[in-house]
Amino acid sequence: EHLKDCLMQTKVKQVNRKSRKRKHHSKKAEDALSKAAQDLAIAELSLQSVRLDLIAARESVDMKGSEGDNAGNTPPFSLLGMTHAIKNLTDATENVSGTMLHLKGEMRD
Repeated sequence: EHLKDCLMQTKVKQVNRKSRKRKHHSKKAEDALSKAAQDLAIAELSLQSVRLDLIAARESVDMKGSEGDNAGNTPPFSLLGMTHAIKNLTDATENVSGTMLHLKGEMRD
């Protein structure tokens, strides 16, 4: 009888340990999903910024093209603004990629 009780307690401890591990992994996965959502939101904002820069560039080119002699003498849009937008987009993409890899690792565990 005592042996049965000991075996039962051991089983209960194993189940509790597994349950705690699952909860811990679940929390880590939730945190990773939350970070992924934040990274995706940042990437979306970066894409919107790039889109606005491209619209401004197109409008600027349209205006410069109608000026005749002055056309082509100055850059039709802010190269610095486009560089920043592209860098932001690259950073956001890298963040999302890294988060997705991390998330896949969490799910495997």
